[in-house]
Amino acid sequence: MNEIRKLLITLAAVVLMCLVCGFSVSARASGFGYTVNNNKLTVFVSDGGEGAYKLSLDGGRSYMQTSMPYTFHYIPDGIYQLRVMYPDGSLSEVKAAVVGKSGIPAGNEIFANLTGYAEETLGSGEISISIKNFDSSATYLLSTDGGRSWKPAAGKESVISGLYSGEYTVDIRRTDDPHVSSRSLEITVPAKKTADSVILQVPLIKQLPELPTGCEVTSLSMALNFYGIKISKTVLADVFLDKGEYRAADYRKVFVGDPREIKAYGCYSDVLVNCAEKFLETIKTRSFDVLNVTGCSAEALYGYVDMGYPVIVWTTNKMLPTFEGPSWIDKDTGETVTWVGNEHCVLLTGFDRSKKVVYLNDPLYGIVPFKMSDFELRFYELEQQAIVISETTDG
Repeated sequence: MNEIRKLLITLAAVVLMCLVCGFSVSARASGFGYTVNNNKLTVFVSDGGEGAYKLSLDGGRSYMQTSMPYTFHYIPDGIYQLRVMYPDGSLSEVKAAVVGKSGIPAGNEIFANLTGYAEETLGSGEISISIKNFDSSATYLLSTDGGRSWKPAAGKESVISGLYSGEYTVDIRRTDDPHVSSRSLEITVPAKKTADSVILQVPLIKQLPELPTGCEVTSLSMALNFYGIKISKTVLADVFLDKGEYRAADYRKVFVGDPREIKAYGCYSDVLVNCAEKFLETIKTRSFDVLNVTGCSAEALYGYVDMGYPVIVWTTNKMLPTFEGPSWIDKDTGETVTWVGNEHCVLLTGFDRSKKVVYLNDPLYGIVPFKMSDFELRFYELEQQAIVISETTDG
C-alpha cells in the first residue's frame, strides 16, 4: 500500500545542518526504483548495465549480493534505506522505502517519496521530497528537526540542501490543518564514495609533557595548524578552554579539571567546539566554520578526510575497551556524572581500505595506524563524536 517516505533530522550531531538548509527543486537524476505491495518489496535499476549488483537496506552500511531486479517476497514492516552498488562499483542515491501502515486515519495521511543524495563536498548533501497525494489547492510545511520548526514546502517537489551525511527525519503537514500529515520517517544522506587510500599531511603535536590529560586541545591544535594557524596546545588549554572543578563538573559542558594536571579527566565535543570557536574569533583575516558532526557514520569520517579535512575524533587510548569510570556529583545541577574509562581524542588523517587501517595523529603516541574495525568500534562507543574545521570563502 505504501511506498516511500521522507524524513530528516540531525542526530547526535548536528545543529549546524539546519543553519544551512534550503528548499528548491531537485535536479539530480535517479538511477533506480522500487515498488511496495503490502510486504513485498521489489528493487530495480533503469540504467546500470550487466553484471553483479549489491543492495543495501540500511543506507550503505552493509550490502548483499543480488541480481536486478530483486524481490523480497516478504519483508517485515519498517523503513528501508535502499542503496544500490552498480557492477562498476559506483553507488546510487538512497531511497526510503516504507513497508506497513502508519496508524494515521485514512484520508489524513500525506504520502511522499524521499531520496537522499550523497555529500560529495562538505555540506552538499540533499534530500528530495515528492508529495504523492499533493493537493494543488493546499500548501504544505516541512520539518527537518522532528517538528520543532517548520518551513514552507516549495510545492509538490521540494529539496532540502546543504546537509551533512547522516540519518534524518522529516515530517510533512498541511498548512491549514496539522491533522493532515505524514508519519515521521528516516532517510539517509549517504557519505561520498571515497578513494581506496588517503593520507593527509598534518603537523604532529604531542600533548606531553605539558598537558598529560590534554588530548582534546592537542588534537584541536593539530587541526588548526593544518591550516597554517600557529596556535599552541597550551594557549588553547589555558586561555580558550572552559574548565570546571575536578570531580565536580560535567564533561559535556566543561573540561573536568585542568589538562595540565594528571588528576583531570577531559571533555566532549561541545566543549571543544566552543574552545575552537572562541579562538577563531580572534583570527580577523580568515574565516572558519567549526562543524560538530557528532552522530555521523564512520564512512562520513572517511568522506571528510577524502575531501581534504582532518577530523577530530573521540575514541579510546590504544583502542582498548571502554569501562565505567568514577562517578561524582555535578555541583551546578546535582546530577550524577560518570566518566567513560579510556576516553581519548585523536586526529583522523587517513585510511587505507586495502590494508583495513586508519591513520591517526595521536597526541600520546604520534602518527600511528590502527585497525579500521577497532577504530570504528571505539568511535561508536564514544557516541560518534567528531569535529571538522573548514575554511570558508567569506571573511
